[in-house]
Amino acid sequence: MSGKYLLDTNIVIALFAAVNPNGKKSAAVVDLNVWEHILTMLEDAEDADEIEQARSIREVKIPWNVAKKELKLGEQQAFR
Repeated sequence: MSGKYLLDTNIVIALFAAVNPNGKKSAAVVDLNVWEHILTMLEDAEDADEIEQARSIREVKIPWNVAKKELKLGEQQAFR
């Protein structure tokens, strides 16, 4: 991700941490609804980054009448 993160402050996280024998946090249990909301926010952030990247690409635009001529599409040809 590009560093722009979406934050939804309306979710309440129910989180339980598991501790290993050394006293370090080693796992977490999150409510399924919260997890699905987190995944949705991450996917939205990823989609926003991909859209931003796509918009930044400079492509050569070919007018339709030029493309038709290059593809040898006549005025009478119908698409099926």
